[in-house]
Amino acid sequence: MKYVYKFFFVISILGVLSIFFMSVFHVCSMDRFSKSNYYLKSPASHFFAKNQNEFSVAVLSDTGAENHVLEQVIDDIRKSDENYSFMLYLGDFITHTSSLGQYWLLDEIKKHVGNMPLYAVPGNHDVFKKHKYDVHPYRNVMGNTYYWFSYGNVLFIALDNSSRNIDDEQFEWLEDTLKKIRPMFNNCVIYSHIPPIIKKGISNDKLDVLTKNKLENVLKKYKVDVMLFGHVHYFEKNNFAGVPFYTTPSSGQVIRDENIKKYGYISLSFDKKGVKKVEPKYIDFKNDNKREQIEYWYARDILGSSVYHVIRYLFFVTLFTTFIGSIFYVLNKRK
Repeated sequence: MKYVYKFFFVISILGVLSIFFMSVFHVCSMDRFSKSNYYLKSPASHFFAKNQNEFSVAVLSDTGAENHVLEQVIDDIRKSDENYSFMLYLGDFITHTSSLGQYWLLDEIKKHVGNMPLYAVPGNHDVFKKHKYDVHPYRNVMGNTYYWFSYGNVLFIALDNSSRNIDDEQFEWLEDTLKKIRPMFNNCVIYSHIPPIIKKGISNDKLDVLTKNKLENVLKKYKVDVMLFGHVHYFEKNNFAGVPFYTTPSSGQVIRDENIKKYGYISLSFDKKGVKKVEPKYIDFKNDNKREQIEYWYARDILGSSVYHVIRYLFFVTLFTTFIGSIFYVLNKRK
């Protein structure tokens, strides 16, 4: 009997030590990686290159912490003859939500991004889902989840629909922006994560019906030249409320294009007349780096939200083993 309670107490001690070291590791890692998001704060209400009428933008999304893919996509963008002015990222940097996982990915890609601006919106994998979506981990790392900025004579509007809906507050902001800011520019681009409609896929690949209808009503009141979305992992041209929209190829997550089994991004260019060209660009991905595969596992299971579940389970196991050990200890003393 005396060895039984000792066994449970040993497990309890190991549990406490595991929780302690995992917590310390996370705190130290957060301190290290949190210094790497210098280039991703949203450019809310900023005016850029006011006299620039001809420029190109690279649009990418859906990495899912596959940093080795994203790095090659960004390298292709920066080497392109298009001479892109900035990048738009349409969500799903990671798959297992955590601020630390997002910070880690930014630290991994910063040397590839260099001095090229990258402006993002949250995807469904970038936010917590517990009773309702909680975007705080994304906001802590990236900044605003919806915002507008301008480049040349184009207004760019970023929307947060990571929960498959858009709340009333954001709709009011959107309509106010289209009413007051939109007339200042010749062209307008809206970008977000989940498309309002799709030609193929499952119901979760598009906005809920109420949000779709409300968005359609807003778009019919104002002139929007093009919309951009991620989430579905394939390039497609579609039309919604009279506005042409495009979905991006995957930049790391599973490829869902039946014809083109490649990762890629969208090249969006403008001239004096407005949108000049929208076309997909694909890369010849080389999956020959085992270190990068290990890093993905590290980001997913060590830095991702799953580690919080491990700590929580360890906590309950520790409580349970301590309780059982105490019972056997009392029984042993009574003998």
